[in-house]
Amino acid sequence: MAGLPTVTTNVGSVTEIVLDGHTGIVTGFDVQEIANSLEKLVSDKSLRSNLGNAAKEYTAANFGVQRAVNDHKVLYKNLLINRAKS
Repeated sequence: MAGLPTVTTNVGSVTEIVLDGHTGIVTGFDVQEIANSLEKLVSDKSLRSNLGNAAKEYTAANFGVQRAVNDHKVLYKNLLINRAKS
């Protein structure tokens, strides 16, 4: 989690990770659109910083190790509860 903003196209489930205008820029598939988005980041230090910081926070909260550990704790707890009921 380097805290860097991302420029990506809307492919697959990328929009679950990159939130357009918040953690990065989701752009069209056109080469010029991608270039324009990259230029926007290169020329706007504040935008780069804001998107990068938001990306770091978002990924840590939603995809970090602690989140995975907590999700597994809940899963195992539910499995044990359901096993005890049956």
